[in-house]
Amino acid sequence: YINTFPYNGENVMLELKLDIVGDEFDYFVIQEGALTHTGLAKELLFDYDRFPEFKDKIIYMPLFDFWCKQPEL
Repeated sequence: YINTFPYNGENVMLELKLDIVGDEFDYFVIQEGALTHTGLAKELLFDYDRFPEFKDKIIYMPLFDFWCKQPEL
């Protein structure tokens, strides 16, 4: 089983999720955008070292571009 999780620095929420359902899933796909919702660049915050017991189960996917562009106003 695979669980996906959009991430934006919510370490406490991710820790709770991994602690509660960590044994129920084979992998956790964590997605983090490198852009804000307004299209500005932002720092990626996810750190594998914060979750060492789940390192083999985490697939981290930083997103550098979005397929859906915002209309110009």
